[in-house]
Amino acid sequence: MRIVITGATAGIGLACARSFCAEGHEVIGLARNAENLALLEKELAGFKGIRCDIADDESLAQLDAAFAEATEGGPVDVLINNAGYSVVGPIELVPLGDWRALFDTNVFGTIGVTRAALPYLRKAARGHVINISSVAGSVYGAFFGPYFASKHALELISKTLRLELRSQGIDVTIIAPGAVKTDFSVEEDAMLERYAEGSDLYREDIEKILTWHEQLVKDGIQPEDVVATIRKAVYAERRKPRYTVPAFPSVLFIAVAKFLPSKWADAIIRRITNLQA
Repeated sequence: MRIVITGATAGIGLACARSFCAEGHEVIGLARNAENLALLEKELAGFKGIRCDIADDESLAQLDAAFAEATEGGPVDVLINNAGYSVVGPIELVPLGDWRALFDTNVFGTIGVTRAALPYLRKAARGHVINISSVAGSVYGAFFGPYFASKHALELISKTLRLELRSQGIDVTIIAPGAVKTDFSVEEDAMLERYAEGSDLYREDIEKILTWHEQLVKDGIQPEDVVATIRKAVYAERRKPRYTVPAFPSVLFIAVAKFLPSKWADAIIRRITNLQA
């Protein structure tokens, strides 16, 4: 198979690249850092790097030509949209520029890469788009508004794409991890701590959320668990539209947010996240 992975030089994207290359697949990795891509080309047989900042329109505009060169006009079997990051904090205080930058990567960048890859996915016997979302795309909670909103947008885009591409023989799958033990969560906590230090109005509630979030991550899954789920989706004969990992307790949190009356859901979420004793 020929597999395209965004965010391929770090974290889950890198682990996926190494795993698929080790099994003899061709991996085309997208990332911003050309030096890291060059190192991976030396390390991994079957790896080709494309320097691309998916948040930059000019960089995305060059992607079609880059795919044409990397694939030699052949098919792409799987696109794994993995690149993304988090911005958290009170909606009142997070600068609009931070919101825009977040959506440029997590939402518009994903759309741009998918658009560029679709002509090559159509050449495959059975193309597959895999979008790495999050349980955050199905729930809500205080002080995680920017990141959660970006993942809600990605979920809707993924579901719509699944309907639009079905008749063209291309499947779309969502991978929705819960809390994962990575630097991702450490960075979120650091952002929340800065907002707590700078705001008398929100300090007490943010500190309560931090206590909950730190425990959530402590009880979370390893990155390898997410990679295993991505591999399951790639190799599945009968492709599922969605994988939630871990299934429990994530599905309970999703059920609260989606199916209970808003007043009840608000109360339960406030209690879960330490905002309400």
